[in-house]
Amino acid sequence: MDGTHNQWTYLGRIAPEQCEFELVGKRFGGGEYRAKLLGLWEPQRRQEEYLEQVTFALCDRAWPITAETLARMREQQLK
Repeated sequence: MDGTHNQWTYLGRIAPEQCEFELVGKRFGGGEYRAKLLGLWEPQRRQEEYLEQVTFALCDRAWPITAETLARMREQQLK
């Protein structure tokens, strides 16, 4: 979350094999995250099946916020 109430910054999609806490921490840094879990592509709807949403936090100081995350947060604030 970027500090504003109920405002989340979209960081992008990652493949299921990259969905480990350590990999998320290395790429994006520590913080609070909301992940949408998607299933198979549904051609008639032209989107993936929505499975569920989970929220988690990486609070360890070993993961400072990365430049990629800061850039995406700034980009969203300009919109």
